Amino acid sequence: MMRKIAGTNAAVIGLLSFSALLIFVIQNTAIRRIKEFVLSSAANDQTQIIRRNAVKIALANWTSILEPLDWVVVFLLALSLVALVLCEIHRHALSRYLRELSLRPLALKLFLIGFSLVVTRYYLASGQIFMGDTETHTIRSWMVAEHLRKLQLPVWSNYWYGGFPLVQYYGPLFFTVVGAINVVVNDIHLATKLVLWISHVMSIFVMFHFLRLVTEGVLPALVGAAGYGLMVQRIYIVLYQGKLQLALVFLLYPLILLVCERHLKGRSAGKRSFLAFSFLVAALIITHHAYAFFGMVFIGIYLLIRILGLAVPRNTKINLFAFFSLGGLAAVFLSGFSLIPFIAEMHHVRGMPRIPFHLLWPSLPSLEGLAVVMGKLLRWTPVGSTGNVTYVGISVMLFAVVSVLYIIKTRMNAGMALAICMVLSFATLQSNAMYNVRNINFTVFFLTALTAFTPAAMLFLLVKGGFYEKLEKRWGALLESKIVISLLALMVLDLGPITFQNIYKEHGVSRETIYNRLLSIGGNYKVIERITTRYDPAKSLKDNFDSAKLGIPSVYAKVQTPLGWFHEGSPRSISYNTEMIKKLHLDLHQGQVSDLAVKGLYLMGVKFVLFRDRYQYFMPPLEPNPRYSLREGFIEFGEIRPLLVSDKLLHLKAVTNYKSDNIIEAGRYFDPDMYAYGTPHYEEIVRPLIDAMHIDLTRGRADYLIVRDDLVSPINDQTESLDVQVRNFLVSIDTITLRYISNGLGFGQLPYSYFPYLDVRVDGQPVPFYRSAMHTIVVPLHKGEHSIQIRGQASPLSKWTFLLSLSFILILAVFPSQFFRHFRVIR
Repeated sequence: MMRKIAGTNAAVIGLLSFSALLIFVIQNTAIRRIKEFVLSSAANDQTQIIRRNAVKIALANWTSILEPLDWVVVFLLALSLVALVLCEIHRHALSRYLRELSLRPLALKLFLIGFSLVVTRYYLASGQIFMGDTETHTIRSWMVAEHLRKLQLPVWSNYWYGGFPLVQYYGPLFFTVVGAINVVVNDIHLATKLVLWISHVMSIFVMFHFLRLVTEGVLPALVGAAGYGLMVQRIYIVLYQGKLQLALVFLLYPLILLVCERHLKGRSAGKRSFLAFSFLVAALIITHHAYAFFGMVFIGIYLLIRILGLAVPRNTKINLFAFFSLGGLAAVFLSGFSLIPFIAEMHHVRGMPRIPFHLLWPSLPSLEGLAVVMGKLLRWTPVGSTGNVTYVGISVMLFAVVSVLYIIKTRMNAGMALAICMVLSFATLQSNAMYNVRNINFTVFFLTALTAFTPAAMLFLLVKGGFYEKLEKRWGALLESKIVISLLALMVLDLGPITFQNIYKEHGVSRETIYNRLLSIGGNYKVIERITTRYDPAKSLKDNFDSAKLGIPSVYAKVQTPLGWFHEGSPRSISYNTEMIKKLHLDLHQGQVSDLAVKGLYLMGVKFVLFRDRYQYFMPPLEPNPRYSLREGFIEFGEIRPLLVSDKLLHLKAVTNYKSDNIIEAGRYFDPDMYAYGTPHYEEIVRPLIDAMHIDLTRGRADYLIVRDDLVSPINDQTESLDVQVRNFLVSIDTITLRYISNGLGFGQLPYSYFPYLDVRVDGQPVPFYRSAMHTIVVPLHKGEHSIQIRGQASPLSKWTFLLSLSFILILAVFPSQFFRHFRVIR
């Protein structure tokens, strides 16, 4: 009998392995060719062609895409799957195999490894990650790696936004992990993929162990872990929307709850549980502050329900509440180096109110909004795209509903906690689909966790329906395995096809290649990427421009970009830069680059306007002009210096026609006005500043430099006009060095972001510096030849909170273990 079972298991393992191999072959042959053909049909926008026409194009051209070998592989895969079904029907092979897995831990781990490799294979496909916010996060990781190579803390970068605090006000964990791996592999795309892939695989294992504790069953836990691994929404929020940090978030949520369950069940008591809980919550906080905020709320709700439902004395419940509350407080101290500056100082670099947490509070969606949300959650498509980025699976949703009904009927404590959290997670959703993309991960986690209760729910229904005895007599101990196989098959049919593709960019001129071309020109100049849709003079400006593509940063090479996709680390100057770039777009749409636009670009330090291949661009031809020259793929401006000088300062309040109560000053600019071309901000805010300065491009002079500080200009006794010549100008990732010679006293404005805690020195001695009207740096100039050095550094608060976090780690390490014995579970 044992020999027969062993032979059956060997056949199942062989068929499953063969099927997995064929899936890899299909992805790297037929699916790749289909993708290449579909994307080659995308004249303007690959994302749009994937979302709207991918299936139609593939079906209409399948005869020219697929090769004979593809049909052979597909036939073999179908044959293998049919053989698995026949083995189950005639010999209960799959059921016996699952039964053996539930009894043999090593075999189960090997199965989970194989399953994880198959369902996460797309992470290791060839090509570059290119969708959504991915490029901005990849650049952050690259810059962190550059700092680590120099054994520096990655607190500041000059390679983006014209200088910005790199990881001071943005959860740094993901970027640091990727950056550290990149130091070893020296390939930022490979490093990113490795972190994404390993996080996904580990999350499957962690989810399994968490659900095994919750359900006290191996096969039910396998259902929930499989759903968590297959979940389409996870793939698309991370890769299509580019929320790369969520790869770690999806790992940390079940890991934190696993630690909680182990402590509640007495599997891991005392100091070990406390340290694990505190450090994992701290890791969640420094991965992403907003997701950590919601995550801690849901973890708190879960623990509240679990502890109240425990059959333990009241004092034990109070002790448990105190235990996890202290752990959460310890996590805040451990992550304080990142969290406290984020709360207290982010207003320095972002034009928003001082306390940012108002952005996190959810609002209950309307009934109409819920209908929209549900439509998005259940929108199935055979290919992945931004159109079904919130798809959670009809099968998963159905299983969760069945499980919730079962949990309510049986009043299972852990199940009730997951169900209530799932229901409350809908409060983070709104009718705005893009908002849901960011918050639906909470719903996804609890939905997939609830599927682990579906096997028990099905057995309960069989008992109530009077079918259990008959089926139990027929299949015996294999009945649960039969149910689990059915549930897994439904999830694979529902969620599996959407993952059968390679979603990375494999062809086309990458940004790295374009920027390396610019590097050959030389100079520390800034670059704007000009991206817009096809020009058509018969259409309106709104129809011609993709308003969300003003300019996107890329910094694989040492070329600075003044404007990037808006993130929490961006400086206040981004709003003024955005308005000046929109002015450039409007000019190019009319076949010109006006004098006003040229002066605006000069203030930003822009030397080149770059055109790249992701979007085709057609505009009226530009006539030759002494202000700029046309090259293949970009425009080069003539007069460009890193310094605009004047011997007079003018306060912002003294500028004629400048509205001091404008939307930028009030911190209400970014949504929705940042990308709107019809807004009056340029004429009301930017133009008055440029007009008041009276900029002379040929000499690099202005009558006034406009500042926000209450200062007066130094008295310059010389009669001749101020003349300043730049002798040398160098930019590294953390330092700007400028050597000049001046015939008198004055001020110089650099096109780099103001930050109150920069270290500014002249000839090695600290000097005061000022914030310009557009939130860039103004420095004093002295007579003679001098060297200015501007170095990015952490704020004093960041330094103190770093010491606080470090000290708290040491305190926890030496804290006596006897203290935590008071918080053990006593049943």
